[in-house]
Amino acid sequence: MAEITAVKIPPYNFSDPQLGFSTCERTFALGVPKAITDTCTKFNYIVSNLPPEAAAIVRDLIITPDEMDPYGAIKAQLIQRTGESSQQEIRKLLTGEELGERKPSELLRTMNRRASSHNVPKELMLELFLQQLLTSVQTILASITPITVEKAAEVADRILEVSIPNVSLSTNAIASSSENSILQEIERLYRRIDDLTIPQRTPERRNNSRSRNHSRNRSFSRSRVSGFCWYHRKFQERAKRCNSPCSYKKNEPSEE
Repeated sequence: MAEITAVKIPPYNFSDPQLGFSTCERTFALGVPKAITDTCTKFNYIVSNLPPEAAAIVRDLIITPDEMDPYGAIKAQLIQRTGESSQQEIRKLLTGEELGERKPSELLRTMNRRASSHNVPKELMLELFLQQLLTSVQTILASITPITVEKAAEVADRILEVSIPNVSLSTNAIASSSENSILQEIERLYRRIDDLTIPQRTPERRNNSRSRNHSRNRSFSRSRVSGFCWYHRKFQERAKRCNSPCSYKKNEPSEE
């Protein structure tokens, strides 16, 4: 019976141990004349190639290997013990991912992948996701209630599609634009928000919705405030500023 030729496995990957083991297993499949499948053989390969700091973390499993599946046991424990902690993963959700040139839905997929091994509440995921979006997009999404993180990503994609090239994808470009220009762009996007979120709603249903009072936040229907500026649409009677043109009427004029 021919011997299996030794293979060279890659160095241990501390930053992504799961990926490191996947690479090792592809290397084991290249064994000649046949793939390396024996759990003890794979265990010996891993242990003999571990750096001292990684070996110290699984010292117990090296000294007393699992009797049934030594490779499977040391693989699971190395991934668990040397992988990024939950706090590190959550921190990356907060600061490690930025929208950049990606679509919002692509950003959400990356965040979901990072959070897959953690029980992150949907409300927290929505909050973290919204923090990475442009301020103008956040403002529009804040007016849609209730909304899930998946729906937020879908609507954000469509907002950016209809706003390009009038609104730059770059946060720096937004910051350098004049306030009035940004507000005008928000006004235009607000006029399209019904089509983005409830495309099937008919004019008759829109009129009937005026008589409904779903919540305090929806006391002003979209049809009533369509002529309002952004400040009065967002804050109603509590608005401290007004941007022309605006059809909002009040006993005392709003501050400029």
